Amino acid sequence: MTTPDKPPLAGYRLLQVYALEQHYKVLEPLDAADSAQAEEQPAPDADERPFRVIWDWQMSDAGTFAVFLGIVVEPTSTVREEVRVGMIGEFAVQVGTPSLALRPFVQTSAPAILFPYLRETIQSLTGRGPFGGWTVPPINVMAMTSGYDFEGTTGAGQIRENPELVGLAEPSEQM
Repeated sequence: MTTPDKPPLAGYRLLQVYALEQHYKVLEPLDAADSAQAEEQPAPDADERPFRVIWDWQMSDAGTFAVFLGIVVEPTSTVREEVRVGMIGEFAVQVGTPSLALRPFVQTSAPAILFPYLRETIQSLTGRGPFGGWTVPPINVMAMTSGYDFEGTTGAGQIRENPELVGLAEPSEQM
């Protein structure tokens, strides 16, 4: 097995990750019979829980930006709970030219970095509910984010209006 002396870095630094929203709600009041029945029924497979992933990003200052990644878990007929979690990752461009352009970083790398934080928070919230913990299944982040409208994001709009916000290279090279 061979390994490089130093792995190639993307050229960005994760400054902090924080929760913007953590919401858990049982949709119908549970009585003792409902609670016992919920414990007897197996939790649905991860693939059976409908959920959506929401993504956006914005420039904060020249060289810093924030990426939002959220998940909304929909209720099912047997698991009557709704869950919403939104996380923000704040990133800074490291000195020098990044080895990865801004667009692929904010569209693919940053969501991949934030996903474990979302997964853990959802597992923790649902684990305290009457239906048992639920883990977001592994996601193909590249396939998921390829369907996102990058030009419709907050950050892309900011750069169109004020190209010097990028502060890395010409916007045409980054986007």
